[in-house]
Amino acid sequence: MITLQRESLTRNFINDEAMPLFREHWVECGLYHQQIPLSVDHDYYTSSEEKGMTCCYTMRDGGRLAAYMIVSAQKHPHYKEDGFAFVDVLFVDKKYRKGMTAIRFMRYVEQEVKKTGVSVMSYHIKTHHDYPAIFERLGFNKVEVIYQKCFKE
Repeated sequence: MITLQRESLTRNFINDEAMPLFREHWVECGLYHQQIPLSVDHDYYTSSEEKGMTCCYTMRDGGRLAAYMIVSAQKHPHYKEDGFAFVDVLFVDKKYRKGMTAIRFMRYVEQEVKKTGVSVMSYHIKTHHDYPAIFERLGFNKVEVIYQKCFKE
């Protein structure tokens, strides 16, 4: 049975449950693998969650972690009256990408984030791993392109 919920970013959750999916996510979507290895900052996530700035939402199938989305929210320095939510990471296990399961998870998170009072929610999507039809279906607009250069060799 599929369940959707908010979960705490404890060290045990990150190390014992999320890390295998973090690694799979990094291999599939990450850039600069040789220069920048995966190194999750547990303390950052724990501290950010304690301050109310970060939330973790999960999808489980029979208790097994199948997807996660970590969302950070804060006031924007240009729009001090409004909160902005930024999706730090979203990963759905490949087994759950067909049909409406992933869409249902994303809609659930969107509704939960809206309840916090933020005005805008943003996803940063890698151009080499983009899925615009899903975001368009969910009512999101493409508003920005980000350019990067890695300085590590």
